[in-house]
Amino acid sequence: MRINADLVRDILIFAEDNTDMNHWVSGKELSDAVKYLDGEIIYHVRYLAEAGYIKTDRGTEIDDNYYAIIDLTPVGHKFIEEIRPNATWKKVKMTAKSIGSYSLDTLQKIAVQVISATIMLNQSQQ
Repeated sequence: MRINADLVRDILIFAEDNTDMNHWVSGKELSDAVKYLDGEIIYHVRYLAEAGYIKTDRGTEIDDNYYAIIDLTPVGHKFIEEIRPNATWKKVKMTAKSIGSYSLDTLQKIAVQVISATIMLNQSQQ
């Protein structure tokens, strides 16, 4: 399965907005909120967990489709801060498409470059 960058962003934003010390995001909550196929969501949640962006309570051998997102990791929080603004996200996706890579590492590097360019532009306009 290919990584869907929009789904990655949607999962991270939803998890950040809906987790705290007293509440984990269940698979059903996430599925209802992001409107992608369950198999696609599960794949991306596992991908984000294995990449160190989120903490999860994962399925067992009996119920492999069960999962809950406990929280974002510091890496996940940093990434979502870099890609949260819609204008930044559009530029990140456009650049990723032009180079043909949607890996988390590539998306994060692009986001940093987009933010840096925006900072430079803003400084030159002052």
